[in-house]
This record gives sequence, C-alpha cells and structure tokens, in this order.
Amino acid sequence: MAMVEVEKNYEDGHQNWGHRIPVEEDYYHDWHNQPPVGFRFLPTPEELVKQYLIKKVLGNPLPVSDFLEVEEAEFYTTPPMSSVHFCSGEREWYFFIHKDNNIPNNPIWDVGSNGGSWKLTKTREIFDTMGNKIAFKFYFVYYSKLGKTHWKMDEFRLPAEFYKDFKVKV
Repeated sequence: MAMVEVEKNYEDGHQNWGHRIPVEEDYYHDWHNQPPVGFRFLPTPEELVKQYLIKKVLGNPLPVSDFLEVEEAEFYTTPPMSSVHFCSGEREWYFFIHKDNNIPNNPIWDVGSNGGSWKLTKTREIFDTMGNKIAFKFYFVYYSKLGKTHWKMDEFRLPAEFYKDFKVKV
C-alpha cells in the first residue's frame, strides 16, 4: 500500500498560505472526524508516514479517516483531472493506493487513450527524527501530449523491511 498526495499548482501566482496547527492527539477524537472551519491539513512527510500510512497498513485507527482508497491500476491509468474531486477549493488531495502485485513498479505510467503519462522525476528517503529510514518518497509529474503539465504527485512507500518485520502481506 502506498499513500499518494496529488497537487495542482496554479500558474496564476497564488501562494499556499496554509499554517500548521499544533493539536493534541486526544483533540482529534473530539472533532468526530470533522476538522474545524479554516483547518488546513499540512502534515510533514514523517507525519504522513507515521500517523497515516503505517497505521493504515497495520490496520490501526487513523486520526482522520477522510482519505479515498483506490486501486493502483485505476489510479495510474486515469488522467489526474478525472481522479480528484474539487471540493472546497483545495489544491491537494490524499489517497491510499492499494498496490497490485501483478503490476511492476514503473517509472512511467501511461494514462489511457489521451496520451498522457505520470513520469518519475526524483526519489528520496524519508527519515524520522531519530534518523531511522521510515519510507521512500517518489516525485511524479504528469505529461500530456503537449508536454509537462502543472499536475504533480508525491508517492510515499514503506520499505520492504517494514512488511517483513511486521509480517504484513504486501
């Protein structure tokens, strides 16, 4: 399982002015999975991996359960503008992708008949505050027939050792 963040960058000069709100763990439960008005979800890569991806893989409760779950083949073969729901003006969306073991890890994902594709541009390791490698982050850019677009995607994957250590089926 991977976690994907899709971002649409606007080319009109708008800035992302989101602010992080320090919230205690117990406070999440008082929201009843409904964040307060004006809340901006801006997790760090470490928070995404530890608080969402690892908990999801292990079957533990998530702080907020508002993530869409999609199949890998369906997600990567659909143009990004068809994959996201434009709600409340947000420019970032988060998905849990169910990996299909029959599909190899691919640096280029061709998207249907429109000739577009997701192309891997960079990979980096994610470390926690103790210096332990906890995940990999893959950066993708969507290319249409006309070239590079404004659509970007970050995919977080847990290392293979995680699945072995916790005896979790991939």
